[in-house]
Amino acid sequence: MPEVDAEILLNANKGLTIGFIICICIINILLIIKTAFKNWFLYSPKYVTIISLALGDIFLALYSLVIYCRIVFESINLGCRLMVSYYVYLYWVIHSVYGIGLIVLAVELVIRYKQRFVIKKTCSSILIAVTCGMIPWIVGLAVVLPVTLVGFDWDTCRQDIESDRVLARHYASVIIPAGLAVIVCIVVCCIPLTPRAIMYGTETHTRGMVIHTNNAPSVIPVNVTTVNSANPYQTDKSGSWNNSFVNTATSNSTTSHHVSGEPRAFVPVPDYDQAEPIVVGAGREKIVLLITAILFFLCVVPLAAWNMYILLGNVLTDLSLFAITFLSQAFLWLSVFRSLITPLIWLGCSSRF
Repeated sequence: MPEVDAEILLNANKGLTIGFIICICIINILLIIKTAFKNWFLYSPKYVTIISLALGDIFLALYSLVIYCRIVFESINLGCRLMVSYYVYLYWVIHSVYGIGLIVLAVELVIRYKQRFVIKKTCSSILIAVTCGMIPWIVGLAVVLPVTLVGFDWDTCRQDIESDRVLARHYASVIIPAGLAVIVCIVVCCIPLTPRAIMYGTETHTRGMVIHTNNAPSVIPVNVTTVNSANPYQTDKSGSWNNSFVNTATSNSTTSHHVSGEPRAFVPVPDYDQAEPIVVGAGREKIVLLITAILFFLCVVPLAAWNMYILLGNVLTDLSLFAITFLSQAFLWLSVFRSLITPLIWLGCSSRF
């Protein structure tokens, strides 16, 4: 087997570190800027959560990778606390936070469509959005810090713990969040979500609208609260809006609509001043979430599994030094690559929903 060339390995680490720092910062900053230009992004739990995760990736680049860069270029010891904090964030915290963040986004998607959540310009909407953005960090830190830092001796910079606890650290901070993120996203993809109307503005009254849905039957009984017969909106088969008369009903009445061709559902929605309804479906958003969760799993779980395999103690007898070094570096940079590829997916698909 070939021997490890220390100089080539050092140069490769230097190039990868600088490249990832620059690329991760650029992609995530672009994602934050593009998300911030969404309508009322500060009132949307989805957008605030995406920005929160992007900030976490930027912190990974500007903190953990910068410290790693100094270690690679200067070959110095930066102190126990700094070394431990960079290591814990790079190997555990960011993965736990991102996995929980994907779960939050999946749950928020279901709630948004099932409960017909309307974005309103209120302080409570900001509070809900910020809370959703903070949940991944609160839960992630609450899980990771106890299993990584409890019992750590800062004077000697050592932590004498059992191997079972080290295994539990990898399970709790990486494998379980990543696995749950994939499972939850698959479950969400199986949940039928009716297309909804997004409205922005000040609510004045309620009107009815017809939306296309493949989940609706041919004859649909609908409880209509109030319909503005002077200005109803209806979608034709092309999905465009027109002002054709839909129906007029009184409060708490039930109306059945017979439709032909593509199934449609008559749904009461709030009416807003200076706003036009936009009907969106959850299908594309489900797919993006699932793809992101799968890529997240494939990028971060191999590193955790590899570290657990090393912990078992048989790696030196099973593999050569070259193979151990190569796999350790490959899995490490694969986990860092996650901070680049998943924001790139959000950036490319953010204009679609």
